[in-house]
Amino acid sequence: MYTPARTIVLPTAVAAAALTLSACSATTEPPQPQTVTQTTTVEPTVETHTPSTHSTSAAPAASVRSVDVTQLQQVSPTLFDADGSKMFSFVNGGAASQCVFYGAVTCFGTPDKSVPDVDGGRPGAVQISADGVAYTNAEGIPPATAELKPGQWVNLGNVQCAKPDNESLVCTSDSAAFEIAGADHRIVTEGPVLSSRELTEKALAQPGMGYETGTDVLVQGPIMCGAMEGHRLADVVTGEITCAEAMDVLDRYDARKFEEGMGNTISVSFDGWDCSSPTAARSEELGAATVCYNKQRGIEIRDPLMGVSAQ
Repeated sequence: MYTPARTIVLPTAVAAAALTLSACSATTEPPQPQTVTQTTTVEPTVETHTPSTHSTSAAPAASVRSVDVTQLQQVSPTLFDADGSKMFSFVNGGAASQCVFYGAVTCFGTPDKSVPDVDGGRPGAVQISADGVAYTNAEGIPPATAELKPGQWVNLGNVQCAKPDNESLVCTSDSAAFEIAGADHRIVTEGPVLSSRELTEKALAQPGMGYETGTDVLVQGPIMCGAMEGHRLADVVTGEITCAEAMDVLDRYDARKFEEGMGNTISVSFDGWDCSSPTAARSEELGAATVCYNKQRGIEIRDPLMGVSAQ
């Protein structure tokens, strides 16, 4: 269901295809049925439908829940890279669904009964961009391989999506928001409701916004931490870890190695980490002055040699 726009708490971006859907507009007179027929060019992997004639009667009022993302773990959008787009799954009450990002964000769910049909049946997804939301129906999208987990949120530029708990997903932009709630994936929206075609065209026409990736953002190897932030470098080879923790592990090894280090590789173990300084030949081969492993968490971190590429 959808309601008038309100201020969204989250900070301030679709499927590989766009669908069309006529939207409700506010008026002092009772809304009249209207017919909209549009065509659109879509990505070859997705089948889309145009809207059918429908009534624009108002849906029952509902609100998208507010989420304080400062209480959640931000994750890097690179975790969700998938063939030129980004995709992630999410689980509400044990039932899985997914979202895809290509210019805007499209997430699968169940609309309120008051939401009009699209040509071909009930809409089964909702889209969001900087300009508003749109109901749609998308098919042919492959399953996501990475999950946005409870307690995490991701910044996709113009849109941010958060998973505050096991019961809902909330995505917001400057002008709109939607929530997919419960195991039945009920869709609630706020903000301007556009046709899918209009929303998609506007989203793809907008310049992309940079993703915010501070040191407290969860990243997945291979990725180099510290290069953009001006901190020491930490090469995350494998596993998931925040850049702040990766750099801290290397700092802690440096502080301990000369007092606690053992053997010709100055090995030190602490808090589940095993760190060492490879021999000169091995260091040159790896392109690293230090290598740290956390076998239980499946993480490898390296302190890279400047100007030397790792093999």
